[in-house]
Amino acid sequence: LDVCKFFKERGLKVHVETSGSMLIPSDYNGLLYWLVCSPKKFNRMNYTAPINEVKIIVKEIHDIDRLKRFVNGFRPPNPLAVSIQPEEPSPLDVGNIDGMTEEEVKEWRESVVQNRLSEEEIWLKNRKKAVEICLETGWSLSMQIHKYLGVR
Repeated sequence: LDVCKFFKERGLKVHVETSGSMLIPSDYNGLLYWLVCSPKKFNRMNYTAPINEVKIIVKEIHDIDRLKRFVNGFRPPNPLAVSIQPEEPSPLDVGNIDGMTEEEVKEWRESVVQNRLSEEEIWLKNRKKAVEICLETGWSLSMQIHKYLGVR
């Protein structure tokens, strides 16, 4: 809170991105220019401050209708902006699947194993799904350009 006040007093706009897992107190109202919640799981986040944007990380298996229901559950009725970002898989990513039923997780794991998909093939599927979601919903596509450029 003190850091936000410090920058606000100097005329700077404060942008914050959070997973929403910890309470975002209403004290932040008026201090933040832009608040982004990027949940790590498809569950309600713990917040009282208004959310300006929701950023959702997706895999190719995610269901568009479920994402729409998730986004439509925010207050005020919807966030001002929704960004969809394809998840880049890691070697241990097979067990880390948010927002999916146990059956969907099982099906996805079997697909990866049966098709012997490489990390690049999984990421390509995730990117295609993210673009498909954006085209259907009008939401924004969020890409981590530094990964394409090889900058870590």
